[in-house]
Amino acid sequence: MKALALALLIFGSLAAPLVTQGIPGNARRVTWGKGWECNKGYVERDEKCVILGSATDEDIRQYLIRESIASYPSTCACPYSVDRAGRRCGGRSAYSRPGGRSPLCYSEDISDEQVKASRAKYPPPKPPSP
Repeated sequence: MKALALALLIFGSLAAPLVTQGIPGNARRVTWGKGWECNKGYVERDEKCVILGSATDEDIRQYLIRESIASYPSTCACPYSVDRAGRRCGGRSAYSRPGGRSPLCYSEDISDEQVKASRAKYPPPKPPSP
């Protein structure tokens, strides 16, 4: 029993750093891409996760597009999306069809007011007081 506990302790101490290695703060592990993605309210910049309040307008627009597509219940949110068979959605996408859902697919779909509202929702951290 002690040998099993010792093996678990050793294996656990070796495995723990591997699980979080390379994942920046404010990110979570995923099973696709590079293995991590920024948490809600953060965008990736230079292998780090930056809060929306400190992000560029274009970073925020891309964030809003990703969130919109992720919330769409099927695979054909945007014309450039790919269906389960691997074909581009094009005119079959929700974006292309009148009525119903209107996912955000392009930067031009997002107004300056939406960018401003997103930035206000996730303000940059306040600098420490002296």
